[in-house]
Amino acid sequence: MKKLLFVLGVSTLIYSCKPERLATPYPILNPPQWFVGEWNYSDSTGILERMTVSETNLIIQSVESNSTMDYIDYFKTNDISYKEMFNHNISYGFEYSENNVVKEINFGIIGDNEVRFMDENGPTLKTFKKE
Repeated sequence: MKKLLFVLGVSTLIYSCKPERLATPYPILNPPQWFVGEWNYSDSTGILERMTVSETNLIIQSVESNSTMDYIDYFKTNDISYKEMFNHNISYGFEYSENNVVKEINFGIIGDNEVRFMDENGPTLKTFKKE
């Protein structure tokens, strides 16, 4: 009887000590420091889009249609993986796959405090200026 209690006690200790499950990390973007900040795309009528680039995310807000694209929130909500493609002194971009279609988002420096935005549909040639 003592052996049985000993075996049950040891078994309880062994099987109750499971390794901790690590939480799945939230996705984040890692843009270069020169790209972090507030950016505006405008024409002669005024500001059309605002882009906020933080050290972990990129958000584009359309002033005209009052819509917002928060990339990290979109990736988390739709369980989409992504890959940053460029991260150096002249350009930055990332790609992701949605419904078996690869989409690309790219930004390139074209002047002091100016970047050109191009998406997966080709060069949209939107120029954002840093505030």
